[in-house]
Amino acid sequence: DINSSSSYTGSIFYNKTDITKFDEFEYFTGLSKIPYGCFYGCENLESIKLPPNIKEIEGDAFSTMQAGGGAKITNLVIPEGVEKINYYAFLGCTHLEHISLPSTLKEIGSFRYAKNLKSINIPKGLVLKEVGGTTKLPEQGTEVSIVVDADHPTLCSVNNVVYTKDMKQIIACRYSTKGQRFEVPEGVTTLYDGAFYGQLFSEIILPSSLVEIQTAALAFNALQTLVSFAPYIPTVHS
Repeated sequence: DINSSSSYTGSIFYNKTDITKFDEFEYFTGLSKIPYGCFYGCENLESIKLPPNIKEIEGDAFSTMQAGGGAKITNLVIPEGVEKINYYAFLGCTHLEHISLPSTLKEIGSFRYAKNLKSINIPKGLVLKEVGGTTKLPEQGTEVSIVVDADHPTLCSVNNVVYTKDMKQIIACRYSTKGQRFEVPEGVTTLYDGAFYGQLFSEIILPSSLVEIQTAALAFNALQTLVSFAPYIPTVHS
């Protein structure tokens, strides 16, 4: 019963480096979750279909302690019904390019190290704190297409930037390439925690409407110039 796995070595798939394709996994219909460390160390796993009845993907499900040694999955569809993806479920999955998240999802862990992720959707059930911050989305200049569900109650996306629906806060921007310039639209009052975390913009222009820069909003980026038209120095959280 792989549902009961509580450690890496407890999984029947632990360190099975000979597994490259496992589409038959979708027929494990008795599973309610993908347990902790289920495919830990399966670093040659390139393709998998997930069971339709799962509600949760637990931590380190597809990860490994080896840098860049997570599963080699490039495209992954998380089935409808999944409500939670735990922290670091995909740690080290540097080959992951496209992930489709279900409308039922309410919590996500971290895609921080998915450095080759090219597209991710934000379902309507994910609240602001599950999208913003320094750990939820990739960093270090990764160009990610982020599309927020049109029916999301509080968030929207414009040109791969996630805003609150009133366009007053930038929650996440993950599309920069080295040397680009970004102009924060007039009307934006807040750069949310981790908004431009790890990005490669050489210049960011802040509008006169800006009043708050939250923790790590501009951390670990390649900024050379920061231009502000705000009449007062915005509140900056350390």
